[in-house]
Amino acid sequence: MRMNLFKISLLLLTIMYAFSCSDDVNNSSNFNNGSNENIYKSDKTSQTIVNFHQSGDVTELVKYLNNDNSEYQILSLYALASLKDTTALLSITGLLTDENPNVRNATAYALGCFENPVSEQKLIDAFNSESEKVVKKTILEALGKCGTEESMTFVASLNIDNSEKLLQQGQARAFYFLAKNDLISQQIIDIVISTFNNQDIDEETKLAYSYFLTVDNNINISKSFNTLKYEIENRKNVYLLCNLTLGLKHIKSQESLNLLSSIIGAETDYRIKVCAIESLYTFDYNSGKKAVFEALKSNNSALTVAASEYIFKKGNANDVQQYLNYSDQITSMQARSNLYRAALYYASNKKPITNKIISGYNVTNNIYEKASLLYALSADPLMYKFVKDETFSTQYKIISTEGIKALYMMRLHPDFEKLAWIEKEKSGNDLHLEFRIIFKEAMTSGDNAMVYYAAKIMNKFGDEYFDEFTNTFFLTQAFNALKVPQDFASYKELCKTINKYGSQTCSKNVNIEAPEIDWDYISSIPGNQRVSVETNKGVFEITLDVNSSPKTVGKFLELTQQSYYDNTFFYRNIPNSVIVTGGKRGDGWMNTNTTLIAEFKDKQLKEGSVAMTIITDNEEYTTTNWFVSTSESLDLSDKYAVFGQVTTGMEVVHQLEVGDFIIHVKIL
Repeated sequence: MRMNLFKISLLLLTIMYAFSCSDDVNNSSNFNNGSNENIYKSDKTSQTIVNFHQSGDVTELVKYLNNDNSEYQILSLYALASLKDTTALLSITGLLTDENPNVRNATAYALGCFENPVSEQKLIDAFNSESEKVVKKTILEALGKCGTEESMTFVASLNIDNSEKLLQQGQARAFYFLAKNDLISQQIIDIVISTFNNQDIDEETKLAYSYFLTVDNNINISKSFNTLKYEIENRKNVYLLCNLTLGLKHIKSQESLNLLSSIIGAETDYRIKVCAIESLYTFDYNSGKKAVFEALKSNNSALTVAASEYIFKKGNANDVQQYLNYSDQITSMQARSNLYRAALYYASNKKPITNKIISGYNVTNNIYEKASLLYALSADPLMYKFVKDETFSTQYKIISTEGIKALYMMRLHPDFEKLAWIEKEKSGNDLHLEFRIIFKEAMTSGDNAMVYYAAKIMNKFGDEYFDEFTNTFFLTQAFNALKVPQDFASYKELCKTINKYGSQTCSKNVNIEAPEIDWDYISSIPGNQRVSVETNKGVFEITLDVNSSPKTVGKFLELTQQSYYDNTFFYRNIPNSVIVTGGKRGDGWMNTNTTLIAEFKDKQLKEGSVAMTIITDNEEYTTTNWFVSTSESLDLSDKYAVFGQVTTGMEVVHQLEVGDFIIHVKIL
């Protein structure tokens, strides 16, 4: 059958995309940004496949797996990988022997997304018969995601020559995902360490193997300190250095501790310092606190936030005054609030600290600082009245959300029962009753964040609550007021409560109606459309990838044209990971029913990758919220809908912190 010029171009674009993705794991962007061609412009069949993806129609998508056009097969495979419907597994597995290597590659990727061991033997058989190295690499990665001990043994047994970079990178990724599933062997450890001992292996390949060292599971590399130290002192790749630094957490020696301390004190990329702090969690607090206190002096907010979080989780009563002293010197409100919370948690005399927090709360006009200070009070359950009053009287969602989270954490505080008994003896006040009243009010508030935390508390302490609240109609009222998908997380949590304690029952499975896709609009978008994001810290540009994520790019640009993202805040910053924005509420919770089925593709999350977040408790759907990755991640890849890449202004992104905001997003 003769192909027209468009389909020939389409085929060439996809071949270039597939091989460039797999052949260069350290490329700064994973999508085709070299062409203005929008592949959906006149291809109705591709549009139809995306429509079936959006509606979740697995039966129709499976039909395209046997299409004569390999591009339609690949598009369907990616769609099925996003949906993860196991009824399609058998049909997908059959394409491991397809004549087209791009189809085989997409098939292996899709099977990895399912993380289902039923595909294990077929993947092993496919690897043994496969001739294309790109495909073999993807198969190895899939075995890491969905394999068992058999896969672990198989992948570790491969004797890969140093010249076979693709296969080494596939093996390395397999090791990482196997380790995430608690599948670790001494043979794997030996292969990884020998890679670093071999100075003929390039940094790119070493980076791939270094991810294995980052897992939290115990890895016995206690005799490999000198190997890691040499690599840390002689490498320049920031991601490799981060991973090697994280690997030091597996070597609990004084030498390792000294090296981590020197990394934190050195003039180097803040992300490496953050990784050093993460490694210190495996050491005794008193051994590592000097280095962490040193990090608190930094002007980098992400580093001070990481240090302050460490102090809250690992601190003690002896250093409370130091926490307060440092809090007076720190410019980052997020880090300062973390130190207040740590001081309040560990202090025996809490009154001066609560007074300091409340004074700061009353003085500041920054709603994000107010919210973080309110949450700091979660370390003292006896401050519930102040937190309650502010939570239920504010007009700002970020404050009410952090307030209800604080009340939730107060009720879960390890000293709650002791404090409740003391309070009862001292004043006759019943803390249990007070908190029951608070969370009933939250349940009837009509706010989805409040309903969510109220439902979580009631699910945990249900007998205590419903011995008193014999009439549970308020649960049904709250449930009926929820909107799906906007309130999906609250819907699922409250459904558990109703099924256990209510007079009615509900289904946790809900059919979310798919909005219609505007193909006329999407078809008009250039293949490398750019937008500029003006923030209070400066401007950065994003190049969008409509060919990879047509629905997501289309919706993002529609919202941009409506000025939806103007004056929205960055509400979450995970050091050395992501900075998140996009919601009108300013707290991460949805306030619109705009949603899409997530579009997953074979892309690794890179520094500067731009992706839509997912609806809490339902990874199948995206929201209006989005994030920029500030580092590289294997763990977050295949879990978010990547739709663009920051191409200029990444230095601005690294400066952003919670409370910063978008002034205007402009389509260029």
